[in-house]
Amino acid sequence: MFITLVVSLAIILGIILVTILLITLVIILVIILVVIMDITLVIILVITLVISLVITRAIILIIKLVIILVIILFLLLVIILVIILVITLVITMVITLVITVVFTMLIILFIILFITLVISLAIMLVIIMFIKLVVILSSN
Repeated sequence: MFITLVVSLAIILGIILVTILLITLVIILVIILVVIMDITLVIILVITLVISLVITRAIILIIKLVIILVIILFLLLVIILVIILVITLVITMVITLVITVVFTMLIILFIILFITLVISLAIMLVIIMFIKLVVILSSN
C-alpha cells in the first residue's frame, strides 16, 4: 500500500514538473515570438512609411490581443490540468486510506475472533475435564 502511494505521488509530481517545464517553455517561446514580431514590425514601419499610424497601431493591437488570448487560453488549460491532478491525488489518497483502514479492521477482527475461539475451546475443555472428574469421583 505504501509503495502504491509513493508511486502515485511520484507520477503526480512528475506530471506537475512536466507541466511547469511546459509553462516555462511556452513563456520563453512567447517572449521570442514577441521580440521577432517587434523586429518585424519595426522593419515594416521603416519600409512602409506611407501606411498611416492608425492602421499600424490597429495591427499591433490585434497581434498583441491574439498573443494575450493564446497565453490566457494556455494558462486556463494549465489550471484545469492542475485541478484535475489535485482531484486525482485526493481521490487516490482517500481510496488508499479507506482500503488500508478496512484491511486493518478485518485483520483485527480475525485476531479477536481467533482469540475468542481459543478461549472458548479452553473453557469447554476445562468444563469437560471437570465433568469427567465429577463422574469419576461420584462413581467411587
